[in-house]
Amino acid sequence: MNESAWRRLGAMVACAWLVAGCGGGGGGDTPPAADTRPPPAASRTESFPTGDLLPTGGREYLPFAQVGRWVYERQADSGTRLGDAVITSTPGAAGRSTVTEVADGTTTTTDYRWTTRGWEFDGQQALDLPPATAEVLSSLLLYPVRFTATSMPAVQSRRGSLGEDLDGDGVDDGVDVSVVQYVFGQEMVASPGGPVLALRVRTTVTLTLLPSDYTRYVDLTIDFQQTEWLVEGVGPVRIESTYSANDGSASESEVWTLRSVTVDGVDPFTSGRFPVTRVVPLPNEDVVADRARGVYYASVPATDPTRGNRIATIAPDTGEVTLSAPVGSSPGAMALSADGQSLFVALDGSGELLQLRLPGMTEVARHRLPVVPFYGQLLAESIAPSPIEADTVAISLMRPGISPKHAGVVLLRQGELQPRMTQDHTGSNLVAFDATGTRVFGFNNETTEFGLRQLAVQSDGLVEETVVNAGGGFYISALDRIGNLLVFGNRAHGTDLSARGTLAGARYCRGLSATRIACLNDDFGTTRAVLVFEAATFTQVAALPWAGTEPLDHAVLEPGTTGQVALRDGIQHPAHRTAQRLVLLSQDALP
Repeated sequence: MNESAWRRLGAMVACAWLVAGCGGGGGGDTPPAADTRPPPAASRTESFPTGDLLPTGGREYLPFAQVGRWVYERQADSGTRLGDAVITSTPGAAGRSTVTEVADGTTTTTDYRWTTRGWEFDGQQALDLPPATAEVLSSLLLYPVRFTATSMPAVQSRRGSLGEDLDGDGVDDGVDVSVVQYVFGQEMVASPGGPVLALRVRTTVTLTLLPSDYTRYVDLTIDFQQTEWLVEGVGPVRIESTYSANDGSASESEVWTLRSVTVDGVDPFTSGRFPVTRVVPLPNEDVVADRARGVYYASVPATDPTRGNRIATIAPDTGEVTLSAPVGSSPGAMALSADGQSLFVALDGSGELLQLRLPGMTEVARHRLPVVPFYGQLLAESIAPSPIEADTVAISLMRPGISPKHAGVVLLRQGELQPRMTQDHTGSNLVAFDATGTRVFGFNNETTEFGLRQLAVQSDGLVEETVVNAGGGFYISALDRIGNLLVFGNRAHGTDLSARGTLAGARYCRGLSATRIACLNDDFGTTRAVLVFEAATFTQVAALPWAGTEPLDHAVLEPGTTGQVALRDGIQHPAHRTAQRLVLLSQDALP
């Protein structure tokens, strides 16, 4: 928040070079006019990088527009506790807000104003500085509306008259201020509510007093560097700051850790703003959401010694698991019928497709998938239910142990596998129906063709009509249709197969609702987050962190009921399907 930087400047102005401890040194007669320099001419320069990191910022990262109170524990670099610091924000008129910091028995007040650019330092209202100095400092942008993701910093410089003659030579002295701000991206950090996703921002403020009597007094410079971890709706949850002066009079470093916060009297960590995470240690081959009943279904592989070959029903609010009776050998891919009454389950051990009646998981039908010469029994890689016929599904077939494994797409209609199916080798590993049930879309995720396909539903099966090279890469795990959009990986195409856009910083995207898309953040390190985008504009509207003690491998996202998503986590390689656990994420921002 940089209040300490402005406090240091105020202390510098309050003293003078002639006062012990303020730097410079030396007395004597006033030098001749030839040895006196006037203050620099007023100037302002700014350079801001382009490229948005997040669609939010400003008010959301610094909720100064509301009544806020932040309590921090202060520590020295050595770990010695230095006490607490309390920061409060008081909104005022005309978009202004007063921020007060109390630490070490010293109170510092700084005024900010909200503009179309973000939160600016309001030098006209701050620190009782001389009017000329306040004018130099005014309009410094400290928290922009949109932070930018780039290796280039935002740089602002201000120069002008100090408005006072501190060195006593009859000429006003000068002041030079520079603000350099870097954005390092998002990372997990501790908070009073547990691990949260924060934006790390480093701001360096360099303040220099320029004596007009330069023969006796040197320029006095302080550097104040502050790294903040900013959380939307909260503010900084961690602050690391370092202060130093070029005269050697002082050098300090502190770490502030947020202990408590209220914004408009509400603790954001207990208000439902941040996600609740539950980890369910359940091996699974696939997960589908039953939004009408508010549960998830998971196919449990045969390798699980006590729960294998069953379908698990998981309550998202508690993580409670209920198991069906054994359903057959090695259940894998699944799909929920359009009317919500049937669950289709591929049995990889027997090469069958099982239809179960919900909610009791009673068997309705069992269908043998095709057997072909040389390769033998084909298995189901993915299943798409028809939106208009509850007993109709499209099944993408695969040849186990073969590369490429794709073996065509077949249509199951009214209990019968239709004779016409698409080609093998290069085709539709992932499938999804259109809204009318007359077309099936497919995506090839295993060869560099990366084709996005349109298949026609005919009386005797499926016929491939159109293919476009859509890119997107290997290992994409789902193809979803959201209205007239097809979403796969981090790409969106229209149902006419034309490219519509990408979802920045995302992977493994799924349709969350009719208007929202949910994705995992594109980071294979320690940061874990579900990103939420507007489907109409591909604008990110939320970043929801999720944490766990297990190492992050590969995960697949499954949208759930309102406010819920599931993550199939612990997949050892993106080409594999078996996940070791479920992560259930609940958050009010999920529609």
